Amino acid sequence: MSDPPRKTDWTEVEGALQRVDPSTDKLQESPEMDAPPDLQQHPIVQKFGGAKGVMMEFQAGRIRRGATISALKEWHRGQLEVAKVQIQEAVRVHTAQASVQAEKFLETLNQEYLAYLGELGLKNTAERQQMIIRLNEQTSKSLRQVMDADWPENMKVTAIANITRMQETFADKLLQEVGSRSD
Repeated sequence: MSDPPRKTDWTEVEGALQRVDPSTDKLQESPEMDAPPDLQQHPIVQKFGGAKGVMMEFQAGRIRRGATISALKEWHRGQLEVAKVQIQEAVRVHTAQASVQAEKFLETLNQEYLAYLGELGLKNTAERQQMIIRLNEQTSKSLRQVMDADWPENMKVTAIANITRMQETFADKLLQEVGSRSD
């Protein structure tokens, strides 16, 4: 019977990846490890009560299309930041439940975002829906690979940032299409 594969001890690498603050000569974690800002204080949440409130204001004619698009972009980016933190936690604790929760959060976020953009005039939403499903499947597959990888924590954080960047890029392309449409 063979021995189970050994996990690599990455503590030395992790230590080397930390930064030294020259003013205090103390080690600090990399900025990528910081938690996101308190999203409850975000101006959109305060003023409109989230993306639904923004859409209600737009439909009522109280805010312009450009402001709506900008607000939805900020809302979506904030939600992606929340998803990134959830994904990082799922990878850190390496539990299937945390991973499933993060994947469902992303799926729900993308569906909601697509619905809002549909209300703003995005065409071919059924095709976009299929694209989102494929993107979510690719994201899930990539997350599982990161979760199972024998990498240092900082490398996993970077991989997660790249994975969520795919989501951000897709959202930006949809937003450009909606923004380029004239009323």
